[in-house]
Amino acid sequence: MIKHHLIKTNFGCRCTICRWQWRSIPTSQCPGVPRFARWSDVPTYLKTLDQLSKVGLKPRDKGDPSACLQPKEGKAPRYWLYDQRQAVPLHKRISVVGESIQQQRAIAAKARQLWEKGEIYTELHRGVVIEAIPQVLEKFIRFKARAKLRGIPGKFSAAGIEANVNLPTHLEAVEHAKRFIDQILDTGIPNNIPARKNLHAYLEAWGGCFIRLDESGSGFYLRVSCEPEEKQQPKQEKISIPTFFSMDGEWWEVLGVKPDASQVEVKKAYRRLAGLFHPDINKSEEAHDRTVALNRAYEQYRELVRTVAQKT
Repeated sequence: MIKHHLIKTNFGCRCTICRWQWRSIPTSQCPGVPRFARWSDVPTYLKTLDQLSKVGLKPRDKGDPSACLQPKEGKAPRYWLYDQRQAVPLHKRISVVGESIQQQRAIAAKARQLWEKGEIYTELHRGVVIEAIPQVLEKFIRFKARAKLRGIPGKFSAAGIEANVNLPTHLEAVEHAKRFIDQILDTGIPNNIPARKNLHAYLEAWGGCFIRLDESGSGFYLRVSCEPEEKQQPKQEKISIPTFFSMDGEWWEVLGVKPDASQVEVKKAYRRLAGLFHPDINKSEEAHDRTVALNRAYEQYRELVRTVAQKT
């Protein structure tokens, strides 16, 4: 919830963000997206999460809704709405052919045992050790696969991969990784992918990226090396982590960019800092506070961009 961006009208005032009108200045907060009071007013292409799920879809970004249903003033939105035209297919569960009920139960029991003990299941595939990392997600058991590859043909000889998809059992997570490992070991890391052209130049500059395997969003985080690990020279200088001018300052101070920076520069700065201070990578005590400050600053910038776009 944010502050309304009000303009004067013949009938009082109107918010350019939620498009609501009042006779006097409102005291409530703005949902940050167009607001509808009745279902009959909602366009047919706007759907709730449940409505998208029933037709096998999900929003690209759950945290970035297109609108909301908010019948009463001052109350929180009852439903967040997403543009069905921009939705992507849900992840499809990877099925293991030929399993009997007893085998499925045994696999599920083994998965629960690994999850409860926090043990890591490993499997060797084409000389690559694949690890199935148990994930603690409320009451659900999930596993994420990761591996380190060497001897990759082409420009990059070594790489580390980690799946972005959590699967119900350790065996499914490993099978998910095997297909991607086969692709890399057979043909190398592709230079052109649907989301990015000239991928090799990007990897040389940043050392890693996310590769999407299909339209559902399933893929792997990739970190590459131009030389085999055994030939790499130890780094003499320690990577310096940029510091904020002020964690409570303006959005450009927190992100370390100029106030007139382009959207590409702002997005690149946010992603770089978010990667440095992600809790899975940075174990320092201040990592969490810095991550919160980064997210808050980037959201302020996005709201500013939306406001300017609506005015024009």
